[in-house]
Amino acid sequence: MANCSTEAEIPLNQIDGDPEVNTSGKGEFKGIFFDKVKLIAAAVVLVILLIIIIVLAAVLGQERARRGKDEIHPGGETEEEKEGGSPTPPGPTTAGPEPWWRIRLPDNVIPFHYDLTLHIDMNKPNFKGKVKIWFNVTSPTPYVLVHALDMNFTANEVRKLSGGPIPIKRYFKFEKNQFLVTELETSLDRDQYTMTLEYSGEYGKDLRGMYKSSFIDENGKESFFTATQFEPLRARRAFPCFDEPAMKATFNVTLVHDPNLIALSNMPIYRSQIDDGWKYDHFRKTVKMSTYLAAFAVGDFKYKETKTGSGIQIRVYARPDVLDQVDYALKVSNETFIYFEEFFGVPYSLPKSDGIALPVFGPSGMENWGLIKYRETNLLLMEGETSSSSKESIAKLVAHEVGHQWFGNIVTMEWWTDLWLNEGFATYVSSIGMDHVHPEWNIIDQFIVIAVQDTLQLDGLASSHPVRIPVEDPQKIGEIFDAISYKKGASILLMLHYYLGNEVFRDGLKRYLTKHAYANAETDDLWNAMTEANKAAGKTMDVGKIMNTFTLQMGYPVVTITATETPNTYQATQDRFLYYKDPKANYSSSQYNYKWVIPFTYYTGSRKSNNPPTDTMSKIIDKETEEIFQVFNATDRAGLIDDSFNLARANLLNHTKPLSISSYLDKEEDYVPMLSALRKFSHILEIVPSTRPAHKYLQMYVEYLTKTQYDKLGIKDQGTHLDKFLRTILLDANCEAGVRSCLGNMTKMFQEWMNDPVKNAVPADLKALVYHFGIVTGGEKEWNFAYNQFKTTTVISDKNTLLYAMAGSQQPWIIQRYLEYTLDPSKISPRNLVYVMYYIAKSNEMGANVAWNFFQLKWNAISKMYGGSYMTLRRFIPFVSRRFSTDFELQQLLDFIQTVNKGGPLSWTVQQSIEKVKENIQWRKTNENDVESWLKDFFAQKSKKDTDDGFTDPAK
Repeated sequence: MANCSTEAEIPLNQIDGDPEVNTSGKGEFKGIFFDKVKLIAAAVVLVILLIIIIVLAAVLGQERARRGKDEIHPGGETEEEKEGGSPTPPGPTTAGPEPWWRIRLPDNVIPFHYDLTLHIDMNKPNFKGKVKIWFNVTSPTPYVLVHALDMNFTANEVRKLSGGPIPIKRYFKFEKNQFLVTELETSLDRDQYTMTLEYSGEYGKDLRGMYKSSFIDENGKESFFTATQFEPLRARRAFPCFDEPAMKATFNVTLVHDPNLIALSNMPIYRSQIDDGWKYDHFRKTVKMSTYLAAFAVGDFKYKETKTGSGIQIRVYARPDVLDQVDYALKVSNETFIYFEEFFGVPYSLPKSDGIALPVFGPSGMENWGLIKYRETNLLLMEGETSSSSKESIAKLVAHEVGHQWFGNIVTMEWWTDLWLNEGFATYVSSIGMDHVHPEWNIIDQFIVIAVQDTLQLDGLASSHPVRIPVEDPQKIGEIFDAISYKKGASILLMLHYYLGNEVFRDGLKRYLTKHAYANAETDDLWNAMTEANKAAGKTMDVGKIMNTFTLQMGYPVVTITATETPNTYQATQDRFLYYKDPKANYSSSQYNYKWVIPFTYYTGSRKSNNPPTDTMSKIIDKETEEIFQVFNATDRAGLIDDSFNLARANLLNHTKPLSISSYLDKEEDYVPMLSALRKFSHILEIVPSTRPAHKYLQMYVEYLTKTQYDKLGIKDQGTHLDKFLRTILLDANCEAGVRSCLGNMTKMFQEWMNDPVKNAVPADLKALVYHFGIVTGGEKEWNFAYNQFKTTTVISDKNTLLYAMAGSQQPWIIQRYLEYTLDPSKISPRNLVYVMYYIAKSNEMGANVAWNFFQLKWNAISKMYGGSYMTLRRFIPFVSRRFSTDFELQQLLDFIQTVNKGGPLSWTVQQSIEKVKENIQWRKTNENDVESWLKDFFAQKSKKDTDDGFTDPAK
């Protein structure tokens, strides 16, 4: 599943507003009045009714007990009961030794096949299902436990495969751990059995499990569809199952649906029939797979297709009126499938792979085997209208999900503890796949800045967590879909790839995939495969001994090199790197004592060398910044900038040092180092208020450093892919800094677009900037125009661009109205609230305060939408607190969390947000004045004409 950053992958709930009190008539409650006689009569009637109820309960209780023992299929249900399902009795409430009190399934009942039929009638609030599960019993047990959630059951039968039905003593739902427990009259011996269950299920209101949604078709009519999202723990919402990744089985699926719609699942359809006005689509048997990889979709979708050289049928489905926007996704799908088969040395397992662009979907993408699902806004591309950055994001997403077909699908982690084996691999190999499809994009260099540096940002917090972390609590399982599992996992694979070399690394991948195909693996299984490949190449290194220090403990080292008294001899020492060391904190321990096995290499000049560092290296890092450009390649320059700013943030280096190093950037022509630097400057500008002199001086410094390339590239949308990327970040930085020429150009283009959107269409790669800064400098008219474009555009990729743009308004009441709109489904889908909040907090200093106040005032409504305080705090606190940098703001944050969370557990995300605020406070107290002084001195030495572009001196 693509969930790689806070900017992208945030599963959202489908949202209902606050409930309204029902009133009768004109809203007045008149009351009901009784006199004494009426009260006595009513009391007599109540007593008689109570006696009747007690007698009926006793009789029915005996009958129910008899049925539980002797009858498998409860009979005589009404049509209403058939639709909703008969209520299944609740489970015990007092903890005991029985298996249902444990979160994990027993390991002595193992499924190996499912026959599943789902009847999907989108005119009704529930769907119906029937599942027959084949399973092995490996040691005697009187219980069969399967996961089931939000279901009512009308039939339950257990049979011995070689015999007849087994009498059932009772069956009940154990809600605490989401089990359906079936207790047999006699213990099941070691043998093979089947369980058949008939049930009705609820469509998920939070876009998980089986959910129902709709879109407006090309004729203006509402068109309903159903789809599924099971990872990590929601297959149990669509069918009763052994919902753990190691409980793999094969599936035969039948979908019953409206014959005017199409049905999709993991495998191709082998037979269809029409019966009683319903279409029955029977799908071929799947390979052995985990339940969370099963997938279904029913709706009005069309497709485009191609085939790989090995004969794999590749299709991409979408709504009919946007089908012309799937071509690029189809191209990337096809090319990455072809390349991955060759690179991994293992063929794809299924005869087809469908992708489907869903108008409403939680994550950006989901790797269901043979039926990859995507959120429509993250997949569709219209040539000439979609920006280069969106195009790259689409390629990255598609390559990520295709990579999962091997890492996650063919080989699946044993349990969520090893989630990184799925997500870290998919994140890394997506870059390898993209580099093959678009070598001119320098994807690996970008990966180092975006994935590796993002990892360092998060993993430098004491509240981080190891890549491999034992987890059982369902809430915690959801939390580990974070940058550590995705980006740190990918980063350590990049490190291993470079260290082992390409051939050994690829050999290790092939060994890993081949040995564990259609099964499960743990982290040690990967290290063993890599060690075997390394030995086959004549090397003796134990890969696990090195890599465990990076996966089993959080954080990373800072290495300090000092000269010894012996000439040409240096000593390297390592310590855990932390941005903020809280003197009151009780830091968690590590089995490796926060030491890492580091295969050490270094460079002198431009060549790899084992010679000691020279004076030239010292000069480069100290004073001679001109030599940075001559000695280091673009990736190393980006790394040097990032490292120096990070060391300064941790108070291991005075902040004047990274500023000094960055002063060479006025000669920088490469995208990657400039991106690294501007990300660092942006963080400082976020936490230092615009009322502070340091803020304005830093804006001037950014304008000075970028002026050469800003003037060279201009605003015309032309050049290479990376030229366009560089132009975009330079324009963004200059407009944010208030450079008049930049803001003037954006405003002019926005006004022209408003006057004639067709004739004066904004170039694709300038849309985000023109829309955003046009609203920054505009008022209500500009905002309303952008909002109308958002509502009516047929360019799907423009939806997110306009959501971001509308966050730029500098009028508080417009930002307040924007936030209010996200609570009104007729205005902006409430699913977008979290994105709107993020865009406002990131791009708008004034708006961030409005968003924080809105979040507090609307807490009850927002908390209800997002599933309670734990999940809501986890979703929003990183955004609303990202600019906090004072003790007052920290106390506000802590008080609010304490009030709404009522002493409950806090997610890692919330803990990390609190730690970041503390680090922001530390940075300002320690560095703000030094930064201001250095910048003042810097400009004192420069000619006035270098920076005269509309700035005024900050207040003294």
